[in-house]
Amino acid sequence: IRTNVFIASRNFVQRIKVFRKEIMMGKNNPMAIEDFSDKMEFQGRGAGHIHGTAWTNLKKVSKILDNENSLEDSEDDFDSDSEDEFETEQNVFNNETDLEKAFKKLRTDEKLKKEEKNALVAFADKFTTCTLNPEMAAKMIDERTDITQGFLIVGIAGETQKHHHTKTCKKQGPECRFGMPKFPMWKTILTKPTKGEIAEERTEKRKKNKEVLEAVLEVLGNEELIS
Repeated sequence: IRTNVFIASRNFVQRIKVFRKEIMMGKNNPMAIEDFSDKMEFQGRGAGHIHGTAWTNLKKVSKILDNENSLEDSEDDFDSDSEDEFETEQNVFNNETDLEKAFKKLRTDEKLKKEEKNALVAFADKFTTCTLNPEMAAKMIDERTDITQGFLIVGIAGETQKHHHTKTCKKQGPECRFGMPKFPMWKTILTKPTKGEIAEERTEKRKKNKEVLEAVLEVLGNEELIS
């Protein structure tokens, strides 16, 4: 790259343009992106990369999720009162989907209902995954996708999206600055603030949780044990 910065940059820019047109703004993209904003940056060795944000049509995405029946029941219970019933009637009148209501409540820091939490989980599961299971990877494309496509996806992900520690990981300290390895998780969850009536109770819970997580990280960092 250092000896061909101009050619490499032109090639990178062209690939970005095609990605925007064919993938992001493509008619078959289930994410229903309506707008985007991004910024191109270059590393010291000349490699270009993009940081960006995309805005999706939540109503269209909700219809896709509903059609696929991907919403799952949450284990959390919520209280329904007359105020909630009035809010539900208003939302039906306004034709708001659970996903739209969830994002609106996230902006205003309001408590989410069960169906709104489910909508957020379904949204995340539809467009993101860290699985290396070929069958699950194939289903991310379509329920009818052949598993051979899943093996192809998993192979590419293993080669290009798997973290390997290098000297840059620990240039700021003994721990990986990218926070690797990550904690294993078998399903998508929504994190919540630590519960507790008083500050001391919440502090004690955080301390215990930290001890558990550190023990898990110790196991994850043992390559001989993991492999």
